[in-house]
Parts: sequence; structure tokens; C-alpha cells
Amino acid sequence: MSNTRQQSVLVLGGGGYIGQEVAIAFVHAGYKVYALVRSNKKDDILLRNEITPVHAKDVLDFAAWEELGNDVDVIVEAVEFGPDTVTLVFDQLKRLHDRRSSGNGGRPLTIIYTSGTWVYGQMDDPQHHVITEDTGYDRCAPLEYMRRDIECKYRTINAIIIEATLVYGSAGSLSADYFQAVTSGTFALFITEQQQLTFVHVYDLAQIYVLAAQHNDVACGQTFICGAYHHRVVDVIEAIAKAAGVPMKPINYLPPASDDLFQQCLVISQCVSSSKAERMLGWRPVQPSIIQDAPRYLQTWRHFQ
Repeated sequence: MSNTRQQSVLVLGGGGYIGQEVAIAFVHAGYKVYALVRSNKKDDILLRNEITPVHAKDVLDFAAWEELGNDVDVIVEAVEFGPDTVTLVFDQLKRLHDRRSSGNGGRPLTIIYTSGTWVYGQMDDPQHHVITEDTGYDRCAPLEYMRRDIECKYRTINAIIIEATLVYGSAGSLSADYFQAVTSGTFALFITEQQQLTFVHVYDLAQIYVLAAQHNDVACGQTFICGAYHHRVVDVIEAIAKAAGVPMKPINYLPPASDDLFQQCLVISQCVSSSKAERMLGWRPVQPSIIQDAPRYLQTWRHFQ
């Protein structure tokens, strides 16, 4: 019988789309997992997955999780993005990191920050311009200026940064818009005819957090892009329509408003590489692409409606 001490992790935003799957993945990897949530609405699913809920008014209720933060081995920041929130959460995590690094706070703390590839902005020729972690931020989407700056702050405390591409699976996140547009029959979307994107299943995304924590000796201070499949968005819409048994209609390409920074991000084209995560962490996507198994993902998305 092993006497090895069980590793522990606190997931901030543990009831969210990404945070919940990350928490479950850590349980499956043998960690003791705590999930910070704002209410008891998520308690049932968390407890069913052997995750301990930690209740707080919101993530800024530091008193609710500071003591735990002093004890766990890993903290994952997967909170809903908001300029004030992410800055204040970083400040708190920096205090915990500095305290633990000083030798007065016990074991070193591994911090994993959740970001996204919109920080790299639009690529004019995504087929021939592949984004890597070495790509500069000179094309950063205006909506993501704050996230870009927060990433830089996390690097000062040797955090691990995970940059997700467009996530699908389960409830769907942004990919849910595709299912909604097709099944409603509107085919109205903030996309472009030539748009290309890299996609990753939420389960595969969750695995990269576990691998980063397990390989923190090489992962700390590093940024990892997480994307699996590259598709034309129009091909994704056609696959969903076929799975739904809906006749394919001409797509209503909605133009983003000039003053809506989020809509402007929705029409970004990108092709990214996850070769660094594959090489350094041994990460490999195992879930079928959104096109390969559109019926499965449509069925699951409908369950959440």
C-alpha cells in the first residue's frame, strides 16, 4: 500500500463550463479536488464526481478560500472573465504564491491560468500562418487586451498558462451557437464564409491541465496552446445540419457591430499548433472532432437545453 501523499487542487470557477471538467479530470488522475462555486446549485454534480464544493459569494470572497489556498498543491484559475475580477484574483494568487515561495508557507504552489487564443487576433491567411506560443500579440483582439496583460502578470509568478481554442462538447460554450442556429432554422451567425478555426473538446482541454500539474517541473512559467482539429466553420455548420436532419440553408453571415468587441472576436480566423503541449507534456486529443461525431455532440447539446 502506497504512503505517497495525495496531491490536492482548488479550481476557482469549478462550477463553470471549463472549470467543472477540469475538476473532474483531476479527480480521475487521483487528486483531492475542491471546486469554488457561488451557490449550492452545482453541489449535486460535484459531489457525484467526488469533488468537494467550496461556497463563496463570488471568487473575490477571498476569506472563503484563502486558507485552502495555503494548503493545496495546485490552484486553477478558470473564472468567468471580467477586468476587475481577474486583476483582483491575480493579486490574491500572487500573495499566496509569494508566501509559499518564501519558505514560510509550506510546499510550493503551482498556479494554472486559463486564457484563450483570441489574444493572437486575426490571421489573414490561417492556412499558411500557424499560431504558436512564439507568435506575438501585435494582432491581439481589442477585447483581449486585458487578458493579454494578465497573462504577462501571471508569467511573473511562474504560472502555467493554458490558451484554449474554440471549445466544443457537453453544453458547447461558443460552439453552442452553431447548434442553436441550425436547429432553429435561422442559420444566422457571426461567422464569415472563409472563416477557419481550431477546435478542442472540453474533455481533451481538461487533460492538459492535469498534465501541466503533473509535469510542473518543466511546465511552470510556460504557455501552452490547446487545440486539436482545424476546420472551416462552414463545414462544421453543414455537419451539424446533416446530423440534425435539417436542410442546409444559405448561411446568414451577420456582420459584427463596429462597437461590439465580442462580436468582432467571433469572426476571427485562426489556425493554431499544439505541438509544444504534445512535445513537453505528452498531450494528445482523443475525442472525435466536432465534424466526425456531430450527431453525438448535437444529442448532448440538446440535453442541456
